[in-house]
Amino acid sequence: MFKNILVPLDGSTHATQAIPIAVDLARAVNATLILLGITPHPVQLRENVVLSQAGGGSGLLTEIVPFDATEGGPIKAPQASNGYHYLNEAAHHFIPDGITYGIVETSGNPAQAIVANAERMNCDLIVMTAHGYPSAEASGVSAVALEVASQAPMPTLILCGGE
Repeated sequence: MFKNILVPLDGSTHATQAIPIAVDLARAVNATLILLGITPHPVQLRENVVLSQAGGGSGLLTEIVPFDATEGGPIKAPQASNGYHYLNEAAHHFIPDGITYGIVETSGNPAQAIVANAERMNCDLIVMTAHGYPSAEASGVSAVALEVASQAPMPTLILCGGE
């Protein structure tokens, strides 16, 4: 049913609340989780990379694969950023052994980056939290979450709740 599940994270503790739900879904259908970190305003443009765990591994990120690579060995890791450290810590804290996952760091408009990366990585589902500034149309659902849900060609599960 689902092969790739995207979990966008914005650096907040609230956003990480989506990870356990996504982990349960991934476990149930043997899907890969992809944690997506987005810097709203590009500080330094660099090519996206996906870091993935070998199936059934120890939970450590073991390989870095270029987005569009079909074959080939690992490449050198990009210089670590605060976003990378946040994503790596979230992965190690919330994703148990046996769940295959990847980490992607990008920049740009959050909603557009979420949808574009979900399409690019052939994600079947987006699981995210909604917080921040509520839209005028729907109390408690952020404008970013509403934009993602309205633009994404795949289902979007939006988890609402307090900080």
